Amino acid sequence: MEQNPDTTDWISIRQRIAQCRLRQTERAGKLNAELNSAELEHYCKLDQKLRVNFSLAAEKLGLSARAIHRLIKVARTIADYENTELTRQAHLWEALSLRKSRFLHSALR
Repeated sequence: MEQNPDTTDWISIRQRIAQCRLRQTERAGKLNAELNSAELEHYCKLDQKLRVNFSLAAEKLGLSARAIHRLIKVARTIADYENTELTRQAHLWEALSLRKSRFLHSALR
């Protein structure tokens, strides 16, 4: 049986992750995961429309404040990885999909 070689550019991925972490520490002096509530509000601002849409989704899903903060941190990290200044709706929805995927994966164990 023939195996396909791994063609993933791991060096490029490592570099993008390092740049992402550097952006976070330059912006806030720490990684997004380490931000407290006040820092989260300051460094991970969401525009008004996005805040309303995300609040409605979080309410429908029954998310706690802690879960909401974690999702915003992950969304900001996704935005940093993409080298974008603003956290966009796509970043929040991707963070939410990762959370749901992790929940489903643990539920199936």
